[in-house]
Amino acid sequence: MKKNPYLLISLILGLLLSCSAAVAQENRLTVQSDTIKYHANNGNSVFEGNVVVNRGRLNLWADRVELFQNEQENDYIVADGSPVRYIERSEDGDIITQGKSNQSIYRYDEDVIQLTGNVEFESDGNILRAHQVIYNTESREVHAFSDSGSEASGDRQRTTVIIDDN
Repeated sequence: MKKNPYLLISLILGLLLSCSAAVAQENRLTVQSDTIKYHANNGNSVFEGNVVVNRGRLNLWADRVELFQNEQENDYIVADGSPVRYIERSEDGDIITQGKSNQSIYRYDEDVIQLTGNVEFESDGNILRAHQVIYNTESREVHAFSDSGSEASGDRQRTTVIIDDN
């Protein structure tokens, strides 16, 4: 039986393209809203009314979102709402973290979400309440700050830790 090298190359290219399409889908940022304003001079956009932001396994809901796109800096969004809510899911669809706040800044190129104002952050059943929480979705590192802006300030953070008796 004669082997066809073109068939093998086609199969390999097909696999590579499907993998890169999955990565592109994971990295795609989509925004839905009632109204959109696009500023052609700077490339920024404002989304208002029932805003839904999706990127990979992270979903965010807000009243208003500004999308900042700048060639000199990493792209990010600023979301405002009462409250802004987000959910991060695993590949299986299980909730990894979720939170709500008055404002969120999502630096999606850096995998960092910053929640500010009346923050309630939940991870693995543990609830953290603070003025500000900065969470890295890649490393799963969490920093909580008081109203004065310092982790070491006299204001204390409130955390509810759920202990599983299993």
